[in-house]
Amino acid sequence: MQDSWDSWTSWFHLLVEYANDLIYLHDPRGRILYANRRLEDVTGWRREEILGRNILELLAPEFRPDAMVRREGLEPLPEARRYETEVVCRDGSRIPLEVHSTAVTLDGQVVAWQGIARDIRERRQVRARMDAVYETARQVVGILNLDQVLAVIVRHAAQFTNAHTCSLWLLHEDRDALYCAAAQSAPEGITSARIATDSNHPVARAFRARDATIENVASSVAAADPALPPDTVTCACLPLSEGDGNFGVLALTYPWIYGPQPTELALLSIFASHAAAAITNARLFEAQRRKTQEAAAIGQVGMAVAGLDVDAALHITGAYAYDLFEADFTAILVMDDPQRTLLRSAFIAERGRRVTEEQYAERFEIAAHPVLREAISTESTLLIENVAEHPLTRDDRRAQCLGVTTCLIVPMLSRDRVEGVLAVGYASEVHPTEVRIRLAETLAQQAAVAVDNAAMFRALATAKREWEATFDAITDPVCIFSTAGTLLRGNQAAGRLLGTSVGELLGKHYCDLFHGGQEPEEGNVFQECLRSGQPVVRELESLSVPGVYQVSAYPLLDSEGGCVGVVEYIKDITTQREMQARLYHSARLAGVGELASGVVHNFKNVLMGVSGMLDVASMLLERGGSLDEVRERLADAQGHVFRGNQVLQRLLDFARGMAQDVASVGLEGLLSDVVALCKAHPASRGIRIRTELPALLPAVRADAGQLHEVILNLVLNALQAMTAGGIVTISAEVVEERVRIAVSDTGCGIPPEDLERIFEPFFSRRRQGPPGSGIGLSASLRMVKAMGGDLQVQSEVGVGTRFTVELPCAPPEEAQR
Repeated sequence: MQDSWDSWTSWFHLLVEYANDLIYLHDPRGRILYANRRLEDVTGWRREEILGRNILELLAPEFRPDAMVRREGLEPLPEARRYETEVVCRDGSRIPLEVHSTAVTLDGQVVAWQGIARDIRERRQVRARMDAVYETARQVVGILNLDQVLAVIVRHAAQFTNAHTCSLWLLHEDRDALYCAAAQSAPEGITSARIATDSNHPVARAFRARDATIENVASSVAAADPALPPDTVTCACLPLSEGDGNFGVLALTYPWIYGPQPTELALLSIFASHAAAAITNARLFEAQRRKTQEAAAIGQVGMAVAGLDVDAALHITGAYAYDLFEADFTAILVMDDPQRTLLRSAFIAERGRRVTEEQYAERFEIAAHPVLREAISTESTLLIENVAEHPLTRDDRRAQCLGVTTCLIVPMLSRDRVEGVLAVGYASEVHPTEVRIRLAETLAQQAAVAVDNAAMFRALATAKREWEATFDAITDPVCIFSTAGTLLRGNQAAGRLLGTSVGELLGKHYCDLFHGGQEPEEGNVFQECLRSGQPVVRELESLSVPGVYQVSAYPLLDSEGGCVGVVEYIKDITTQREMQARLYHSARLAGVGELASGVVHNFKNVLMGVSGMLDVASMLLERGGSLDEVRERLADAQGHVFRGNQVLQRLLDFARGMAQDVASVGLEGLLSDVVALCKAHPASRGIRIRTELPALLPAVRADAGQLHEVILNLVLNALQAMTAGGIVTISAEVVEERVRIAVSDTGCGIPPEDLERIFEPFFSRRRQGPPGSGIGLSASLRMVKAMGGDLQVQSEVGVGTRFTVELPCAPPEEAQR
């Protein structure tokens, strides 16, 4: 009996010692009395390190208070206790345990506690994965964008199963193949792969079986399939179901033989069910959104057609077709010639490629493109699912260069006439549904109506513009020229100007009419307007008819914005020019009078200097002075005479006024002369005139006399603007290839309402002294413009005014001369 008991004791000891769970025994105070081998293996503590220690020392800090409560019996607890805790291993790591603790009693007293602890790390991992599954399901159910739903599904499925790749396959609209709708870490070509539903592929078999499958594909034909990575060993496939049928498969690949664990497979099944529901919701929303977009597209295109803007209508049609059909290429080609043999591009869109102007400028000969010829001649829609193999496109280099595999060609029909084609292309093989084809035909018909309406409107608008342009009530001559320069229309005033009837002038070239049969070297407003496409206004004296004329040329544009001619409006300004010249001469004489008062004062100083030097020389002769001293005094007198001559010469140069002679002009001497003249003017009393010039100031291309007059006029204006003294600054700077000469004052400034009119003829705002003529600034601007420069003004009331003359630098060879 003792031997049997000893045998059972040994077996029981072995059972406890080598159990899979951690088994231990501690006294009521927590001192460990026994620990089995499994506890050593899990925690890393050796048995001799554990025995005798308090069990609290092995627990994680946050679990010790609860253990203290249980040990001290501070709360009523059953004899058998079940709880979760965490133990700290010898290496510092923590292991979660589920503990079942039972009291060991003797004579009704608890003498020890026996604990059986189970490692629940795997359970917690499963729980975490389960939480992740439900969190992902919660996320995808709230997403209505199908692409986002698919991306979230494959990403999370790969994460919580540690799969090598994850791909999601959906049933195509024709229901004979599965296509890859989303993939994570999958081969590059997987998105273009297709799997026939009746094939032997693992994905197809899972789709037909309607149950989750796990297959070893390392040695099968499917392992070489482009839909699987080359190192795939195991493939797990879970069908996605909706109602009574499957609509897709979630496929995961593993580079090892075991594949997903049973717990992972169970999680995947739950996840696949939620994923199927999310995809179904997103598809329903996508279908509703597409219907709304299609209705909006037809409405927007209809509104564009009603607007008679053919380019806008075609662009709107093309953009909606490109977006709704999710195409890789969309184009609208319209007839481009009266013979209806050429097509031009009215709209082009290519995915991943920028459309160039050359593409829009390209013309397509219908006879050279079989697919276009077929669609236009038969007036029927063409669907080509494989461009490389179809008889109409396999030899068409243009179709091959576009890089499309499937294309849809829809003729644009209006009033039983083809106005062009709508072309939609896909990089991969696509099978458009009948609904999509009908939508494309509707959009094409709307575009055709837009082209047809625009053609009729353009014809009416052109006729209307031509008749309005020949309105004979205009008293000044008006001529309409073609782009070749021949006269298309002219009013009666044009006939009177040229001394003949308008009928005899039609068809003649503008050079024969106004330039004596020669192309004008300067003032060719027709060519300037035709080249720039902008209005051009010039004052010309070189016309074959006598007088001075202001010729305004305006581009005549068609409905597409192209220049189809030039309208010239000719106004006789001879009388106005003569009046301006007289007023300008009067203003010049007034300026001479103003300068003369200052010159007289300066000349009196010169005469006093001459008289003084002659008196000194006479005194020296009377007192027997040396001849050298007498000569020195006579030389001084001669210098005074020379300076007086300079003052008079400046006055004469200003009053004379000569024809413009543009040449290289040095600025230092010219500006010095201006300063000398202005300092002699009575208005300069109490005003400081200073110059701020760079060390090396280049020469400019200008007429020296007129530039002198312009600067002098600006300085005099500045002096007259400062009644209480101030500073006038003449400065210069070089900006690129031009010189800017600025005349600044610290006067009263010019109000904004006057600043806009400051260069108008006869406008003057002089408040002090005699009234101005209003010609000075207008003439200055005209002279500077004629020299190839510009005159600008900036002013602030109470601060001062700054006039800037900008002129081109003289070429180095002219400057050296």
